[in-house]
Amino acid sequence: MRKILKLMCAQCLTLDMSLENVLVASESGREIRTRINDQAAVRTEENYLEMEKKLNQVIQMNQRWQSYNQNREQQVHGLLARIVELEQLNQEGENLKSMMQAKEVDNLNLRKEIDNLTKEK
Repeated sequence: MRKILKLMCAQCLTLDMSLENVLVASESGREIRTRINDQAAVRTEENYLEMEKKLNQVIQMNQRWQSYNQNREQQVHGLLARIVELEQLNQEGENLKSMMQAKEVDNLNLRKEIDNLTKEK
C-alpha cells in the first residue's frame, strides 16, 4: 500500500509539475499573443495612417487635375468661339469680295457702254 501511495504521490507531483509547465506556457502564450496583437494593432494603425496620407495625396492630385481640366475646357471654349468669329469674318470677307467683283464687272460694262456712246457721237 505504501509503495502504491508513494507511486501515486510521485505521479501527482509529476502531474502537478506538468500542469504548472502548461500554465506557465499558457501565460507565456497569452503574453506572446498580447504582444502580437499589440504589434498588429500598431501595424494596423500605421497602415491606416499611411493609407489616409495616400488618400489625401490622391484627393489633392485629383483636385489639381480637375482645376487644370476646367482651365483647359475654358480655353477650348474660348478658342472655339474665336474660330466661329473668324469663320463669320471670313464669310463676310468672301461676300464682300464677290460683291466687289460684281461691281467691277458692272463698272467694266459701264465703261464699255460709255466708250460705245462716245464713239457714236
